[in-house]
Amino acid sequence: MNLENLLKAKADKIISDSETILEKSHIHQYDKVGKTTYHNYLKKIFTLTLQCIESKSLLPISEYAEKIAKERYEAGFDLYEVQHAINILEETLWMAIINDLNPEEYEEALRLTSTILGAGKEALAGTYVSLASNNKAPVRDIEALFKGTDGV
Repeated sequence: MNLENLLKAKADKIISDSETILEKSHIHQYDKVGKTTYHNYLKKIFTLTLQCIESKSLLPISEYAEKIAKERYEAGFDLYEVQHAINILEETLWMAIINDLNPEEYEEALRLTSTILGAGKEALAGTYVSLASNNKAPVRDIEALFKGTDGV
C-alpha cells in the first residue's frame, strides 16, 4: 500500500482521530465554534493533503491556508490555535503511516506529509502575521508557539 491508498482507505479514521484529539485539547476558539466547524476544517486540510500528493503541487494547501488565516484572524483565533489543529492532523497522519505502511515506505510518506502540511502552516503563519502587523494588533500569546504541543 502506498501513501495515497492509505489516505483514501483510512480517511474517516484519520479525521475522526484528529477530531478526538482536538476536542480533548480544549482550544478556546474551537470549543466555541463546535465540532462541525473543526470537523470540516480537518477534513478540508486532509483532502487538500491528498490533492497535493496527487497533483504534486503545494498550491492547493497554500491557497487554502491563506484563506483560512484571514477567516480565523477576523474571527479572533490566535495563530497557535489554528496551527495546533494542523499539527494534530499531521501527527495522526504520521501514526497511520507508521501503523499501516511498510518501514521502507516511511521516509517518503513522512516527507510528503510533512512538506505539504509545512507549506500550509507557513502560508497560514505568513498571512496571519501580515494581517496582525497591518492592523497593528499584537500576535497574542506568541510564546505558546515555542512551548510545544503539551504547552510545556
